[in-house]
Amino acid sequence: MLYLDKHGRSTQGTPVRAFCFVSTKEKDRKVEGLHFLRVGMKNYRAFLPLWAKWLQDER
Repeated sequence: MLYLDKHGRSTQGTPVRAFCFVSTKEKDRKVEGLHFLRVGMKNYRAFLPLWAKWLQDER
């Protein structure tokens, strides 16, 4: 997870304006790439319960 500033950068000491979640794209248990999901502060509260449900369903 990355904390992003208003320019979309992860910069220490600047206000957080968005979050970036990172996961791997795999094939045959080998990493082929990365997935990035950026969520702005405005949409974070709506995103959080959906993400928590997805995590729960993946168990």
